Amino acid sequence: MVNQLVTVVSRLGVCCGLLLASLILGAPTGQARPDRAGLSARTFYAISDTSYQTWRQGATTDPYPPPARVTRFSARVQYVAFYFQTNYPAQNGGDMEQALARFGITIHTSSGALYTRFANLAVNTQIGWQDSFSYLSTGLARIHAPQIQQDMNGSVYPDDTYRVDLLIDGKLAAHTTFRVGSGRPAHIVPVHPIIQAFYPATEEAYSTWTDFGTVPNKMAFVQGGTQVFFYLRWSNTPTYLPLSIGILDPRQHLLAAHTGLFNVPRTSGYAMYIVVEPDQEPFAPGPYQGEVLFGDQVLAKVPFTIGG
Repeated sequence: MVNQLVTVVSRLGVCCGLLLASLILGAPTGQARPDRAGLSARTFYAISDTSYQTWRQGATTDPYPPPARVTRFSARVQYVAFYFQTNYPAQNGGDMEQALARFGITIHTSSGALYTRFANLAVNTQIGWQDSFSYLSTGLARIHAPQIQQDMNGSVYPDDTYRVDLLIDGKLAAHTTFRVGSGRPAHIVPVHPIIQAFYPATEEAYSTWTDFGTVPNKMAFVQGGTQVFFYLRWSNTPTYLPLSIGILDPRQHLLAAHTGLFNVPRTSGYAMYIVVEPDQEPFAPGPYQGEVLFGDQVLAKVPFTIGG
């Protein structure tokens, strides 16, 4: 009986010693951590550009409280930023930086049409004026209104109510909404825009193009890269009509790239536009289809091939 009691006490002493050692050395004590498949978002909402800048400048040196949620922005706002918290097991400030590649954000108008997207939060770009950063398990992203090619400073979010989806590995993880101005889109009288010409062109044609009558050559085969250049000529198209240009990958039936919404500068005219691969990676070689879109309606389309 005494020997059994000594054995039990001895085993308890070993267990307590191991537990104490684990606490001192910082070893895992059985608390569950999210694995790669278990990454999720706990909080997601819109914030002001000022809050974004404040966090970016100071959050890494001082523990900042969560920024204030913004549900309504003033008319003609250019930047909308977003804040989200995750269950990423970060121990140090920059631990989640690489994981930002798994996150993306899409913004849709009240009609359901895609307005713009930040496909890969790990890739900041001055082309679309999108940037992001993380601190511990918190992420922030800032998305400028899609650029109007002829007036970059005039690119603003139109009055509307927007739905925003936070994606992890391409799947919906959280969503939120925000309003701009009146929260209602401008009333659009039914019209029938006419696309007279739409096709890919070379980067050199884009670089040397002017709006004094120069017409670039149509290219059925374009050089591989991160962007494709298009020539567009239209008529009977009101300047308030939101258009966009997309590149469809017919092999995967996916929208490979998208300009976001823009307005033509006049009812009849011509211009050139750039469509950029959202991850800043070269387009995969192969066949593609360019499309001019009004909402989900395809106004014109053109097949072309991207080389290696």
